[in-house]
Amino acid sequence: MKKSTPQILPQFNEVKIINSDIISDCYSLIYDLEQKNKHAYLIDEGNSLSDFINKLGEADEESENNPLNLYDFYAAYNIKFPTVPTTVMFINQRRIISLNICNFADLLNAVIKASRREQHAIFINKSELTPKEAYALRRGILQQFIYLRMYLPIIAADNAKTALKFFNDFLHQDEINLPLKNISLFGTKKAGKSSLINAILNDNYAPSSSELPTPNKIIYSPCSRYEKIRLHYEGAVKYFYNTDRLSEYLMQEFQNANKQALALNMMEVFIPNFPKSLKNYRLVDTPGPNFSAAEKHKLATKEALNETDFPVFVMNYSSHLTTDEIDLFSEVYETLNIEESSMPLIVAVNRIDEMYSAEVVKSYERIADYIKWRLNELGYENILVISTSAILAVYLEKVRKLLFEEYGELDERISKINKKYRGTENSTMINFVEKTLEEREDFHGMKITSIYDLKLMSRVPYLKHIIKFLFNYESLKL
Repeated sequence: MKKSTPQILPQFNEVKIINSDIISDCYSLIYDLEQKNKHAYLIDEGNSLSDFINKLGEADEESENNPLNLYDFYAAYNIKFPTVPTTVMFINQRRIISLNICNFADLLNAVIKASRREQHAIFINKSELTPKEAYALRRGILQQFIYLRMYLPIIAADNAKTALKFFNDFLHQDEINLPLKNISLFGTKKAGKSSLINAILNDNYAPSSSELPTPNKIIYSPCSRYEKIRLHYEGAVKYFYNTDRLSEYLMQEFQNANKQALALNMMEVFIPNFPKSLKNYRLVDTPGPNFSAAEKHKLATKEALNETDFPVFVMNYSSHLTTDEIDLFSEVYETLNIEESSMPLIVAVNRIDEMYSAEVVKSYERIADYIKWRLNELGYENILVISTSAILAVYLEKVRKLLFEEYGELDERISKINKKYRGTENSTMINFVEKTLEEREDFHGMKITSIYDLKLMSRVPYLKHIIKFLFNYESLKL
């Protein structure tokens, strides 16, 4: 049986290059959107994607019908590739498909024209480039894919034969057992690290609340699907029948620690239903070092930094780039020597759902591009930025199970279970999902018909694909 890896690939009609005349382009794009044309728009490097989307929003305010749907506006940079035209190639599992790719527009056109019945990847011939050029090119292409809400593996190799072998190995990587490596999430308190871990694990393992920070390092590890959930803590082992029981226990421990401003010892949770695509990894939740028990939390963060194999930095959308956040980001970036690493630091801008209640141009790409620009200005270049709503992804998994009880359109079904579970512990999450659905439908002017479509708006599936490829790629190389 042929193995495959999921690919998120919007069905673009064509690629359009945006010229320097931003205002006239704005009106042209608004017309396209009125006609419901689904194009990929590419802006030349040197212009600001964030500024352009802001101007696009301002131009749209002058329109009587206000047709602009910024969520469906697929914008990225048309980056030019270095050295000879064959530096970047487009491959499937057997052969090179497209040569002479000189820039991102050429690459994207090749992707759009390719058959969607096969798995594809991008091949960067790094024998023609310095290591730094190859890593920067791979990072640049992947960031543009993130902006366009699409995903394809990007392989840097010395020749096509090696690239094709790795691609096939990657497609069969679920069969490979490797030593467990640590994916560690760093960030200041209440950035959303615990919620993001829950979103990646598809269940509510890590306690998360607006008032209660995580007071220790917690490792979430895979185990046999025939085992129970178990917790190793202070020399003892505790077993739990479900995630709710585990979460209740951890919440009680956290509350006790919070009352006394204490930092707890390290915990390890073994999970039978660990995502198959990350079976060779542990997820590590770290405390925010700007908490009241700061010294012990800083020690826990340093310990996690020394033990991590792959870092993810989590920022809070509503209060990003604070002094505490930049200080911690600098420590992570410099301690792990990210600048010289082949692995970019993933920056997850979490709680992006809050932008719907703010008076801003509502575009995930605008937010991610702005954060990337600010961090680049501070000297941090080897990064990838993606916007996420972890809480939406977590709640949708819970609500999805309840929806099997009802029939009809998605909004009708959610309304029914909201009435049915009113006053119960499920009420908060159902209210959140119902409000989210209304906001997205009102703002985007479109009918959302499935939980899957709504979950894509959380961006967590994109983050998981990026983590899977980048981290498995590095592990297979080792």
